[in-house]
Amino acid sequence: MLERNTLPLETDFSRRTEPLEPQRANLSPRVRRAVIFLQQVSYWFARHWLALANSANLLALAGAAAIPVMMAYGLSGLADPLFASYHLVCHQQPERSFFILGHQMAFCQRDTAIYGAMALAGLAVGAFRDRISPLPWLWFLLALVPIGADGLTQLVGMRESIWQLRLTTGAIFGAAVVWTAYPRIDQFAAEILEVERRRERKR
Repeated sequence: MLERNTLPLETDFSRRTEPLEPQRANLSPRVRRAVIFLQQVSYWFARHWLALANSANLLALAGAAAIPVMMAYGLSGLADPLFASYHLVCHQQPERSFFILGHQMAFCQRDTAIYGAMALAGLAVGAFRDRISPLPWLWFLLALVPIGADGLTQLVGMRESIWQLRLTTGAIFGAAVVWTAYPRIDQFAAEILEVERRRERKR
């Protein structure tokens, strides 16, 4: 009797895909080494993706706060290019940003809330990952309404948002992204690791 896979997966990759055995496949040595390397990389990311994602969010947030501190202490040669790099993901309008020691943060107020909420929610996923189910897509779409309404009405000139609204809507959006995406990514990672375990058992 086949062993039943009890993982709560929406797409059962491990059942549909047999582990690839480069040693047995009709591959050249170079291609075989490449396949083995890619397998090991995929297994590594499957184990550590959450730590990488949380680290990225925390570093982005810490960097946004550290840049004005560096500016305040005369480290403009380092701070200026770092500040400019944040413009790739943020408009950095001064009137919509916080200031530390008289210098502007690299993130605007809304992005500060988004990345802060993503970092905190990601840590919560790490602590309770076995008990967190993905947020339904309908709820995710509803979570987009506050940030969409606040940003759109401000963009078209109907009104000017305030920092409290930017923080609140940004935090809702950031938390919703994590709650929607991370459990699903974790499920897919579990499927990849199940393939690895099946492969190891066949050795």
